[in-house]
Amino acid sequence: MRYWFLLPVSALLLALIGFLVPAFWKTPTVAVSETSPNEPSAVCGLPSPTPVETSGQGSADEGTSAKTAPTEAGPAAAEKPLTYDSLWPFAALEKQKSCEYLARNQAEQPQGKSPDPCSVYSPWIAYLTLEASPVPTCNLDRVFAGATEAIEKRNLCGHGYAFLAVYYSYKRVLDRSRSFLEQALQLSPKDPWVKIAEAVIQARDLRDGKQAAEILQDLLRKEPSFSLAQYHLARIYTAEEDYGKAKGLFLLLERTFPHQPGFTKIHQSLASIEQAPYYSAVRAKGLLQVSRAFSELTDYPIAGRLCRKVLEDMAGTLTQAEKKSAFYDLGRISEITGDRETAFACYQNALRIDPSYRDARERMGSLLKGGAQTS
Repeated sequence: MRYWFLLPVSALLLALIGFLVPAFWKTPTVAVSETSPNEPSAVCGLPSPTPVETSGQGSADEGTSAKTAPTEAGPAAAEKPLTYDSLWPFAALEKQKSCEYLARNQAEQPQGKSPDPCSVYSPWIAYLTLEASPVPTCNLDRVFAGATEAIEKRNLCGHGYAFLAVYYSYKRVLDRSRSFLEQALQLSPKDPWVKIAEAVIQARDLRDGKQAAEILQDLLRKEPSFSLAQYHLARIYTAEEDYGKAKGLFLLLERTFPHQPGFTKIHQSLASIEQAPYYSAVRAKGLLQVSRAFSELTDYPIAGRLCRKVLEDMAGTLTQAEKKSAFYDLGRISEITGDRETAFACYQNALRIDPSYRDARERMGSLLKGGAQTS
């Protein structure tokens, strides 16, 4: 024990080392994978649905009243890629944010990887299934060029073919749309994004709402939190006047996106007309409210369809003021979607009811001068 006097010195040195090492030594940063559990992987893997809190959940196509945990309004708000239970904001004022998100998502691909990994396509598939204006809000050139380049290199995945299918569907080049959809289904027959593309093409191009609904019902049985599928199925039910099922799906969307008033308005209006007689003022006014809510969501095709239905089948139940407003709404929808002839006729009808209707007169003047309303 002749060296006992060294023990205090050793303890002091150990304490000093314990203090200095954390101060100067930095733990090496572990590279985080570019593909999170909720993102599509670069090899066409599927994003995992975000956990959903449910209470007595049934199948989505039966108008379930499942309680869905609220999430962000979408990538533009949450600054994260599209997942099964997210949907970027529909409102026209938010569309530019959506475009910025899509462009940023595409630009921030991992270094050294292909410029067209599968993860880039799912948000664009969603975008093209919802875009209704003949002039797209977002620039599609770059992602389209990436997909076609990948075809030449023989490395395009199912997501990419599904993107091209909905791209040509949007452009109304239906033979190419069907061709790319077939290739997507061959490569990834069970991929939810491919099934979304298939359902939208069935409904939009082939006018087969029944087949589209069956595809979406099957998809939601497997992925019950897929909000985009819920929305597309809900709009099909609304168009087919199956308001009970549509109402249940919009209730799910309302709970998932509490900051999106359009879903709440549609749910409440559908509830008010569900049991109303067909040729009744309650039903006509309720459908016009649903139409306006869809317009707020920038879903103009179904908004126009509902407004036209009221004016053709139930106009006698409306007051002159309501009828004038409905004609103006349909004119606005027609103008935005590129049907200038119908728009002009609708504004004329509104002016016949009220010759002093300034808004309709101004829109007619703009059409005559070659202008068009785009929002």
